[in-house]
Amino acid sequence: MQPIEKAVQPMKQLSIDNALAYAEKRINSVLRKLEEANWDRNAVAPYPHSNMSRADYMAKKAFCNFVQQITEAKAGVYNTHKRNDPYFVQADLQGIKRHYKEIADNAAAAFEAYVHKLQNKVGEVTDAKVTSSWDLWMDSTLAIEKADGTKEIWNTKCITNYSKFGLAFNQFPTRLKK
Repeated sequence: MQPIEKAVQPMKQLSIDNALAYAEKRINSVLRKLEEANWDRNAVAPYPHSNMSRADYMAKKAFCNFVQQITEAKAGVYNTHKRNDPYFVQADLQGIKRHYKEIADNAAAAFEAYVHKLQNKVGEVTDAKVTSSWDLWMDSTLAIEKADGTKEIWNTKCITNYSKFGLAFNQFPTRLKK
């Protein structure tokens, strides 16, 4: 294991746990909204109309897909497939479990990609230590020492950007402190 990977490895599970905690809040929020709407999926996450802006359409479609992923048709209830008719659902425990696995896998992959990117950016090091922040993504500082004795401090921050479809995504620029 390389020094940078070894230094940040204890934070990997924390990153996964944070992602899962956020996913749990999101799922619980949607399930509460569904419960308030008598479990009518179309009242909470109607399929978007084609007459809206592309950004709004994509955002609403992404939310609709998310709700479909964590719910299933309510047993014993006849649901039509007409756009405005109620569509009664219940929580899909298997779908929720799949969503959690996907979130955990994505968080682990993002962590590994970050470590790989950082190792390539910093270069060959003999020692590395995380010197601040308990969360790798939120303003963490990594102190490294290179083979020639050079010491550097690298800082990672979290910034949120938006795609052209209005979907939020995080970026984690890592910069050498001057």
